[in-house]
Amino acid sequence: MKFFILLEDVRYVNMMEDYPRMLMIGGTARKSGKTTLICRLLEAFGQHYRIGAVKVALYKDEEDFGRHHPDALPRGALVIREEDAALKKDSGKYLASGAAESWFMAALSDKEPLVLEQIRKIGGRTDLMILESNILRKNIRPGVFVMINNPDRPAKKSAGELAHLVDFTLETGDKAFEDLHQFIGVRDGRWMIKNTNP
Repeated sequence: MKFFILLEDVRYVNMMEDYPRMLMIGGTARKSGKTTLICRLLEAFGQHYRIGAVKVALYKDEEDFGRHHPDALPRGALVIREEDAALKKDSGKYLASGAAESWFMAALSDKEPLVLEQIRKIGGRTDLMILESNILRKNIRPGVFVMINNPDRPAKKSAGELAHLVDFTLETGDKAFEDLHQFIGVRDGRWMIKNTNP
């Protein structure tokens, strides 16, 4: 069963927000391995920490948003707490991999404050958070921002604009996907990148 959240209009000053317990995962292209990495992180750390896993898709174009999420019009935002670990969508995979809470959010750009408010609430209930998003890096300062680079696909413009904010870059299919502990860990209740220099 899924829980749909009815979003109220939220107004606040748009500024960079700090989430020191958040690991943000971005990708230079679709099919870069973001979901695979997140599921492996949840398998590795979900037994020891209560982790909220969130996937966010923001749309500039209302027609494009409506094509993907027709039930979310005219509100312009969709927030779903996943409760079905058997679901083959990313939110179901997160839950099956060990997420304490799994969420999917999609919204038009002008509804971004609603998404940020929901992320704030999830962060208040969990030990750690993993957020799959590129675009939200412009308004969120996570503890760690990992970008997955798929060299076989053209890079998204949004990924290039965020390159200077990346803490660690993984290549799609890198051996670090198999041995996460070689590059990432948790210290003092926060995600941290390990010294990966030989």
